[in-house]
Amino acid sequence: MKGIVWHSREYLYAQSGLGRKSFNARIEVLKKYGLVDVVKSPMVPNKDYFVIHDPLSRDEFIAKYPDEVEKFFEKAEAIEAKIAADREKRQQIAREKLAEEIQLSHLRRSVQNGTNHSVDKTDIPM
Repeated sequence: MKGIVWHSREYLYAQSGLGRKSFNARIEVLKKYGLVDVVKSPMVPNKDYFVIHDPLSRDEFIAKYPDEVEKFFEKAEAIEAKIAADREKRQQIAREKLAEEIQLSHLRRSVQNGTNHSVDKTDIPM
């Protein structure tokens, strides 16, 4: 039959690389969203099989799960804001490092030339 997985859970654990708890948690999420049904075998005791359903189209999913879609976009915006803040922080650190390297370069050059024109904050006339 098409759309049915007959493999044992142990086989699926091994194939997915997940442990029992992780695998079962993911199956529960798939069940929640109607992508998988777990059915007990009528013939074999302690045997489940998985009925795989075609996923919804984008528009169908949005219509069926508007709260989850809204949570997703809120989380995505928060992640994007954090990425932007982190990027700005890295750029600021890079600018400060560059300014420090330039100052050191000028200081080394003035020491090599025998002229020390570095201005200390205490030397600034008021």
